Amino acid sequence: MRDIAYLTEGSEWNQSLFYRVKPLAPIRYLLQGLVTTFKLLRRKPLIVIAQNPPVFAPLACLFYRRLTKTRLVVDHHCIWSEKTITYPIARNFIRLFEKVVVRLVDLNLTPNPIWTQRVLSLGAKKATTLIDFVDSGRWDQSREDERTTLGGGPMLVVAPCGGHPLEHPEILIEAMRNIDNAVLIVTGDEKLAKRLKASLKEHPQENVVITGYLSESKYAQLIRTCTAVANISDEPNTIPYFIYEAISTGRPVISSDNPAIRSIFDNYILIVPKNTPELVRKVLLDALGDFKKYSALSKEIYSQVEAMRRHQESDLLLTLSEYRTALES
Repeated sequence: MRDIAYLTEGSEWNQSLFYRVKPLAPIRYLLQGLVTTFKLLRRKPLIVIAQNPPVFAPLACLFYRRLTKTRLVVDHHCIWSEKTITYPIARNFIRLFEKVVVRLVDLNLTPNPIWTQRVLSLGAKKATTLIDFVDSGRWDQSREDERTTLGGGPMLVVAPCGGHPLEHPEILIEAMRNIDNAVLIVTGDEKLAKRLKASLKEHPQENVVITGYLSESKYAQLIRTCTAVANISDEPNTIPYFIYEAISTGRPVISSDNPAIRSIFDNYILIVPKNTPELVRKVLLDALGDFKKYSALSKEIYSQVEAMRRHQESDLLLTLSEYRTALES
């Protein structure tokens, strides 16, 4: 959402209550919906861009749209009922709300073509893709630590993890076993980090480091100077943001296979056909054995992704301009 706020020169508003306290979820979403509605009625924006999930945010904004005849755009990071909700009753409940939202809003945005297709299948009248993008200028280009490419130390494989239950860093850890002159660094979710550290105490592995969340500067240095970035996950139709971070620095990417990743990156990153330690290990050795080849591919796809994103931005801004003109006339 921050990227879209910057692109559209809009004001950004985030709200979170009882974060990750699942028993309080109904109270959280009810309170957030009320606060969101009151805030919109007070500020009276002509165009609202709301994030989904959770679907209750665009539902509250939809109520405001009905009252004021404004325009509502929903930025779907994913289809919540397909990616995250596991219990059948809850999934069907959320899916019902998602169908209402995608059909009644003015525009649906998704981060990849596969989610766009899925939103259209839910009955959306208008849906378009706005892929994620990380500008290479974001990173400090001083390259004060080039050990991975200059041979000054072990090769580093970085696996950022958000804690989703379908992420599989344990497969990556097993695949790294006995790979010489290479170290795996797993960053991110603290609960996951605690679990992985406990596992490594029982089954020690010297070439694996579990860090938990890092400061922004330390994380940036790691992404900028590693040998490869890895994504081993069963998450459906998901492209982790760190893949865009990796290609913006020319880092080779190793990733599990899914249609969304293929729709954008396909032959430019190393795809693991199946999430097994043996197949992940094979792809790892390939990536570590030819850094220059896969770095060049990352740089090439970065240029293509940038051109794609700029075109999509232009289309979105044109649509929003048309909405504003119609509302002000």
